[in-house]
Amino acid sequence: MAITVSKQTGDMDFAYTIDFSEIDGAIKQMDKDAAKLIKKAIKKVFTKEKQNTKKRLSSGRYANMGGKVADSLDVEEVKESNKFGIRFGSQPINSGGVTGSRGGKLAQYLEYGVRRHPYSFKGLEITNRSGSMGFINALKTPYHPGIRPQEWLTRTYERVNPQIPDAIQQALSEAWKGGGN
Repeated sequence: MAITVSKQTGDMDFAYTIDFSEIDGAIKQMDKDAAKLIKKAIKKVFTKEKQNTKKRLSSGRYANMGGKVADSLDVEEVKESNKFGIRFGSQPINSGGVTGSRGGKLAQYLEYGVRRHPYSFKGLEITNRSGSMGFINALKTPYHPGIRPQEWLTRTYERVNPQIPDAIQQALSEAWKGGGN
């Protein structure tokens, strides 16, 4: 890219004429390409972090549940008129993530945790092997131990957020290298 400079001299003056048409064209092209480059850079960071989050979810105390959430992780683009966004989460993202085999949003359980609670035996019919009615020991109420919050989504955000400005800067520098140093 070059700036065309021409000089004119007269009897008592001189003037420079600068042609910016090539620069104006380059700026228009940068303006056109910038959104695509930024979106691609952000998506790349999220996709890379998706693998780390999968590893973290698939290990530890809640590995079975975490594995189901890990298998449902997705990075998707959100398009609105002249805006764009990148979303990361458990599919289906709009309805709270993956659902367990007995109902319940597993991604939410792992993010926020579940308090210790008594099991509900309403409508439960227990029979023994012979087909006659069984019984539940009512002297002690059984409790679900609860699920400790894993904050997998919060922690993913905390790891990704500082990487995004550098990724954008690197993508723009690579696309327009040499344009100003």
